Amino acid sequence: VSAIDNMLKYQRAILELEQNWAKWETNSLLPPGGQFISINSIHAGAADAAVPDSNIPDICVATGSMLFYPHRKVAEIIAEVQATIDRVTQADPWLRDHPPTLEIPFGHPPKEAINMPADHAGVLAISDAMEALTGHAPKRGVSPAVGDCNYWFAEGQPALWFGPGTETGGVHGANEY
Repeated sequence: VSAIDNMLKYQRAILELEQNWAKWETNSLLPPGGQFISINSIHAGAADAAVPDSNIPDICVATGSMLFYPHRKVAEIIAEVQATIDRVTQADPWLRDHPPTLEIPFGHPPKEAINMPADHAGVLAISDAMEALTGHAPKRGVSPAVGDCNYWFAEGQPALWFGPGTETGGVHGANEY
């Protein structure tokens, strides 16, 4: 049984989940398709290095990343991915007896998305102060990065990322500011 062939079944199911998210999930702060799963690498072959490479690959490991909308919880996303993997596993007689291992390391505790309401008093105070100082309304959006605010927000503490710079050149950039 080829681990690569079986991985293809899971890859197709993950792509279908991602397509369904693009069709049915929206968030006003992000463009359509802003919630995704990206398989970044797949490594496969014989688990036993002494076995010649011409054997059927018996191990396949895929790694990736995902970005999901701020109104979603980490546990919800993990449950959807796990359910997708489980559906593929249950549909295949061999995989039912040899299920894959799924690891989604979001950290402990996981860094939940920050989803501050646009009309929250803190958001409005910072926005009004920026506009008064600069004459321009500040840009509001979603950061693809995570930080300490993610932990605080998950514990019920209102939290907001705020500051100058851009997603690519300011925060977490080569010349961070």
